[in-house]
Amino acid sequence: MKASRFRALAALLLSCFLGACPKKTSVWVQSGSSADRLSFEFGRSRGHPDPISIGFLRVDRCEELRATPGVAPPVARATWDLESIPGTDVRLSSLRYGQTPEGYREMHPASPLERPGCYVVAIAGTGQTGFEINASGEVVELDDAEVARRMRP
Repeated sequence: MKASRFRALAALLLSCFLGACPKKTSVWVQSGSSADRLSFEFGRSRGHPDPISIGFLRVDRCEELRATPGVAPPVARATWDLESIPGTDVRLSSLRYGQTPEGYREMHPASPLERPGCYVVAIAGTGQTGFEINASGEVVELDDAEVARRMRP
């Protein structure tokens, strides 16, 4: 019995090592952000900015995600979509909305942010968060439960 558990654990660890498990990443809205000056921070854990390779960054309106549950909407409907250029390894700890950093290319240019509006930002790995922009341009980050509630049809 112990040998079979060991083999199962070894198989799980090997599959994670070979890339089957997503990389632990985190993204959050930088404190003090507004609709006119929105910035994101990145790291391996929330609240601890640390330069990481984000692979891609995509911002979508909550309404677009709700229309296609479990599937990213087409790139043409993204609010902003970046991806790293193959062969580069640019690590970021923060990024301002609409500014494409060296080593990345825009797949869809940044669109103006709606007021009010609900958005979700995602990066490669496990990093994702939701935020809302109110009518006055204030940005409020949403917890996972609130994002899930807004994703329901």
